[in-house]
Amino acid sequence: LQNLLSLGADPALSDDALRTPLHLAAAEANLDCVQSLLSHWSLSSVTALNKLDAYGHTPLWDALRNTGSVHS
Repeated sequence: LQNLLSLGADPALSDDALRTPLHLAAAEANLDCVQSLLSHWSLSSVTALNKLDAYGHTPLWDALRNTGSVHS
């Protein structure tokens, strides 16, 4: 992930369901990936955390729904 981000990969890109890499990392409770993605997000972290997917879910909601908390 770090290599892709350092080469200019856009962490704000989304799939067909409007899910960003942050949605996926948060849903898997991968704190290292979440931190890396937020540090490279061109918008504010608040905007990244509040980005809705096609189901109306945010990355933070995904993290809480799937794990109850985010942990490393």
